[in-house]
Amino acid sequence: AIRKRVTECFECAQLPTTSEDERTRLLTFVVVGGGPTGCEFCGELSDFVKNDLRCFYPKLAPLARIVLLHRGEAILPSFDEELRQVATELLTSQGIEVMTRAGVSEINGEAVKVLRKTDAGTSEVEIPYGLCMWSAGQGAQVLASKLSESIPMQAQLAVEHARGDRSRLFVDDYNRLLGIPDGSILALGDCARTTAEKPLPQTAQVAAQQGAYVARILNRGYVLAQDGPPAMSSDDFSALARSRGRVEAPPFRFLDLGRLAYLGEGTAVAEFGVGTTVSKARGRAAFLLWRSVYLVKQVSFRNRVLVLFDWIKSKVFGRDLTRF
Repeated sequence: AIRKRVTECFECAQLPTTSEDERTRLLTFVVVGGGPTGCEFCGELSDFVKNDLRCFYPKLAPLARIVLLHRGEAILPSFDEELRQVATELLTSQGIEVMTRAGVSEINGEAVKVLRKTDAGTSEVEIPYGLCMWSAGQGAQVLASKLSESIPMQAQLAVEHARGDRSRLFVDDYNRLLGIPDGSILALGDCARTTAEKPLPQTAQVAAQQGAYVARILNRGYVLAQDGPPAMSSDDFSALARSRGRVEAPPFRFLDLGRLAYLGEGTAVAEFGVGTTVSKARGRAAFLLWRSVYLVKQVSFRNRVLVLFDWIKSKVFGRDLTRF
């Protein structure tokens, strides 16, 4: 759908009846959110315009404008400061406009209204667009908000640790919802948070590890309805569990495996390691690492072959722009 919309913008911009102002609007693509998703989309969109659409719209491709809006001080806030600067330079070198300290106040059918903070103050800018891509996250789920409001301890913790924000649920070290004595509700992923000073990042990596942890707890029959660590009941004690000293469930510990972000033109930035960041990469080396990890993370050998074949096909013949 996104590729179809981008192509439609170029089709409409090419019509002789299209005015200059309308052509400028159609060829402006706004991306909201400077995290890995937003930066990767900017890179992929830039590649799509320069490598594929340029062949069909040679006069329009140079007029395309890609704008990345980020509310924070720098894009890719979860990355190292040096890599954040490198990412900004790589995107800017491709002609992508990176606007930081820019919060979106309104989006209508044709323009984005941006409140941009500068040293001189705050100014409002309106950017007409042909396509607006939102990658700045989503609001709280209704279920999580209602649970937070209905459980007294959750409401108290929200005031003490989150300035009254009830969009996420507080859990203990075993992903049990605080305020539920029988441990019958577990929360993980973006809707869960702890009272620790350093919160866990809201990424798929955290959610995947929490999901695997909760699955082990449930499959091994740990009793959740008790104070302290979940433990196996005396009837379920196995010789293997006793020999390994695993009668009580260990608390969840997040193992940070690093971060990757593709930035277009065969470049990327990467932080990787086990537990703590031990190495950084940028440019082509990071791009090869990003491709390797993406391929390995496919769920089956069949998918790996299909993805690899699609990369080769796109490199040799370009992307398929056919519309039905």
